[in-house]
Amino acid sequence: MLSFSQKEGDSPDTQSDLLGDVVICAERVQEDALNLGYTEDEMVLYLLIHGILHLTGYEHHDPDEAATMQEKVDQVFEQFYSFP
Repeated sequence: MLSFSQKEGDSPDTQSDLLGDVVICAERVQEDALNLGYTEDEMVLYLLIHGILHLTGYEHHDPDEAATMQEKVDQVFEQFYSFP
């Protein structure tokens, strides 16, 4: 998964309502879903949430940032897929 911000770079488009683009590799979805025990649909959603969070400023460069981002991903993901 890659995310490309419309708000960063040499000429950010500050007038646009677009945050940016999230690109998800289908082969990686299949591999990650299998390894992590998700369906492919769940994995796509998980990666999309992760990418959108990057576009809104979340990072995971250090353990505290990673924990905060993971908590937010889980919180949003669970709104779509509730697991007991």
